[in-house]
Amino acid sequence: MTKVSISLVLTLALAVVDWSLSNCQGIAATPPILAKEANPTGDETVPSKPVCPEPGRPCYDPARSPSSGISIISPTRGLLLASNNQPMLSWTAVPGATSYSVRVEHSGKALWDQTIENRTEIPYPEDKPPLEPNKYYELIVETIVEDEREIGRQRFRLLSQPETEDVQAEAKAISTNLELTADEKALKIAKLYQEDELFTDAIATLKSVLKNHSGSISIYQMLGDLYMKVGLPPLAESPYQQALNLATNLDDTNAQAEAQVGLGKLNVANLNWEQAISWLEAARGSYETLSNQELATQVMELLGEVYEKSGNRDRAIYWYQQAKTGYKALGNTERLNYVERRLRNLQL
Repeated sequence: MTKVSISLVLTLALAVVDWSLSNCQGIAATPPILAKEANPTGDETVPSKPVCPEPGRPCYDPARSPSSGISIISPTRGLLLASNNQPMLSWTAVPGATSYSVRVEHSGKALWDQTIENRTEIPYPEDKPPLEPNKYYELIVETIVEDEREIGRQRFRLLSQPETEDVQAEAKAISTNLELTADEKALKIAKLYQEDELFTDAIATLKSVLKNHSGSISIYQMLGDLYMKVGLPPLAESPYQQALNLATNLDDTNAQAEAQVGLGKLNVANLNWEQAISWLEAARGSYETLSNQELATQVMELLGEVYEKSGNRDRAIYWYQQAKTGYKALGNTERLNYVERRLRNLQL
């Protein structure tokens, strides 16, 4: 397969749980249920005293595992430019929460912590020492709602100063290229950042251009893809839908298909099988309208995987068989062998 055609199968992998098709393994298992805290005594219950972090704030039972109900929005996983040493810190809201404990750690030691009231973002304080290049940090956000602890964590690292200067030089060359439009510059710079795992900076670049004008289909599509890559499916929905709306208005069937694939993988990440299947079937139809049998066949394979993960064996077999026929016609031995293995497993 060409590099372009491979990309559809690969990008359907879900960064949320590190589902990867890059080794032709298909969609991996759903995320495990959070394990309960170990009970060192082996008793049915372990008596514990409630912990009250601060006077006037709710207490919680330390024997109960905290829920990972907070997703860190910024910084994302990956790297930051060394110049981004006082980044914006943001996270998803927890229903009913009125305050959040926010801290940044290095090597397990808190460098800074603060309680934030009725907000879900805060800039890294200017009166604190800036974060240093080439060091790992962890942002930890916690809250307590009805005696339940909710926590979110994100580990990240600042790029070294020499590496940052190299990347910034490339970005400057793109930004000063008079032959490129604003959208083209943003896309190229975001792709440059993405290649170096500077996902936070890539997302900020795309969001910045969207503030100035409506943006192109490609801007919205890439923004959705980036949110999926860093494990933030809820934030990917709006960009994908915007891309689809623009593509529909412009009668751009190829762009519609890409957005439909994005919405499909978004719903797989959320285990919304019915919606995922609906979007993937729409994408298959779009590629067939374009007579793009290679990408249509890859979507058939993905439909087989989604049906398999959702427990619908018969429909999984049907779509794998459709993909098998397509790969035979295309002469794609690698994908054909993978689909045949999936079929053998299901027909045992």
